[in-house]
Amino acid sequence: MRLYQLFSLALLTIAVHTGCAGGAADCDLKVPYGQPFSCIDPNAGEGESQGPCNSGLIVTAKCNESNLTCIDGACIPCGYAGGPCCALPGEENCDVGICNQSESLSWPTCPGAACQIGDPCCAGDNCSPGGICQHDSHTCVAAPVNVCSGGMQFSVALIDQFGCIQITQPISSDNAADAQICANDFLAAEDPSGTLHLGPLNAAEVCGDFCEFSNSDLPDTGGSRCALTPQELTTCENNQCINCSVQPIACPP
Repeated sequence: MRLYQLFSLALLTIAVHTGCAGGAADCDLKVPYGQPFSCIDPNAGEGESQGPCNSGLIVTAKCNESNLTCIDGACIPCGYAGGPCCALPGEENCDVGICNQSESLSWPTCPGAACQIGDPCCAGDNCSPGGICQHDSHTCVAAPVNVCSGGMQFSVALIDQFGCIQITQPISSDNAADAQICANDFLAAEDPSGTLHLGPLNAAEVCGDFCEFSNSDLPDTGGSRCALTPQELTTCENNQCINCSVQPIACPP
């Protein structure tokens, strides 16, 4: 073999090993070791757990142990409930049950009661009911509870600085504590400037007609307003009137 042929073969061998040892470009540094799409541990040997998959011109197995499988260039544990299937020549194995090779999954997955809260996410970033996959850690965490949905009915008033009720919002929650959280969220979304405040849950409202009698040539105007107390209703009505006087009656026709 000539010198340039030896040199070319050496470059090919280096390229193969370097590409494998570095892992594929799709590996995610945020995914913990032992999970699909985790990156190679630089301290692990080729074919070992979390090491690069075996490479070379003649390879009998991508990983050294039967309970490891090669995903994204790294050998990771396999065969356990909810984990990737162990790829053996001509078959895909699980410790218990039959491997699910559905095209909707990111990789063939073993059945079982995995993907519980605190477990690694299953294929397709799936978790058991009540859990969601936290992508930073690739771990199943408790799904946030929708405090604005439940079997009990509440209401809350959004009140301005003069005591006038601007909005009365119905709320459905499972309990008063959740309803209060929902009310706080509604206030923040409805009034980001912070000019309104919340009344107590399910507070009774006092409403009444009023007429603003103009002190100028402008026509009299009337309507109806609500507050939490008769005193606050009076304050509310008086503070709406500019260059006029207010009476707690409907305007004459």
